[in-house]
Amino acid sequence: MRTLIRLLLVALLPLAASCGGDEEAAGPISNDLIGSWDATQIEIVSVANPDLTVDIIALGGHGRLVLESNADFGLSVGVPGEPTEFAGGVWSSTNVLLLTFDSGDIEGTWRFDYVLNGDNLRLTGATAEYDFDGNEVDDPAILNLTMVRL
Repeated sequence: MRTLIRLLLVALLPLAASCGGDEEAAGPISNDLIGSWDATQIEIVSVANPDLTVDIIALGGHGRLVLESNADFGLSVGVPGEPTEFAGGVWSSTNVLLLTFDSGDIEGTWRFDYVLNGDNLRLTGATAEYDFDGNEVDDPAILNLTMVRL
């Protein structure tokens, strides 16, 4: 379950846990994406078996992503029975959304394709890991998020 939380961190945070302020973004930002987003679906899909999925929201979890105009972002993810966790860093977007982590338990950069439709944001395709079979070994996965603007 801990791995799941770390995976999901990549998706969400109340602004209070927001991120590094002095770093420069890896590229331009899209003003259309700036704001707070609540997750309506946090889907983790097995690479080996795409029919095998886990939806953290359906399990009673929650997530929030805050994309700030200064290119900082924050992410919080909560899973039932576990404390809410936070991560943050800098973000950029052109035709993809990049979340580059510099605080919290997540390292590296998550790359999402995205579709913005009004106040609905769909992020797909970030490389992740998840223990689908419960053997305490993380399996390759894809992370997809469906979000609504607050």
